[in-house]
Amino acid sequence: MDEETFERGMKWVFGIVLVLGAATVSWQWLRGQAWPWMTEHPWWVAAVAGTPVAGLVVLGLGRGYDDFAYVEESDAAEEARAGRTRGGLAWLESVSPTDFEHACADFLRRDGFRAVRRVGGPGDKGADVLAEDRSGRVLVIQCKQFAKPVSAGHVHAFNGTAGPEHGADVAIMVGLNGFTAPAAEFAANHGIHLVGRAELGKWAHGTHLYDLIDVYL
Repeated sequence: MDEETFERGMKWVFGIVLVLGAATVSWQWLRGQAWPWMTEHPWWVAAVAGTPVAGLVVLGLGRGYDDFAYVEESDAAEEARAGRTRGGLAWLESVSPTDFEHACADFLRRDGFRAVRRVGGPGDKGADVLAEDRSGRVLVIQCKQFAKPVSAGHVHAFNGTAGPEHGADVAIMVGLNGFTAPAAEFAANHGIHLVGRAELGKWAHGTHLYDLIDVYL
């Protein structure tokens, strides 16, 4: 039995008990015998009064079971399960390059950036996603879903278009599997912010982009 069916069934059971109990007490009250009847049937009164509380407890336990099981998992199991969820690293590895770009755009929207649009495709001149922060600065992002680290040549090419072609105030490259050492060195020397695999995992799971690349409003 799934959680939804269980919850619906328990609501019906507790609802029926509560309605019958309320109807019985009301009937006795109308007859003017409510108090004597209640003193003679304490267990029935306790059952009726405790029904709402019992319902909350049972339904709460039903909903909380998965959370309890999750706490008991090892760190490795937790990371594996998180990676398989939509937006996790394993999911990002499995989607198409276009969906990878759309995912990065979605992360930007979640972080509160404005005018976010995915523009990647033929003739994009190195820009896959464009956005603005709340200060009006233009973000230009290139997304690389490569199976290996991004090489320096790709960073060189992006450096030549991010500012001149797109007016980037903040130029960012996202590499699913990181960047080579020469690529990282060139990016640092030319003001290009890199989001490697570790940073991408944190971004996907809620860390604000600017916290990852040390840019502040």
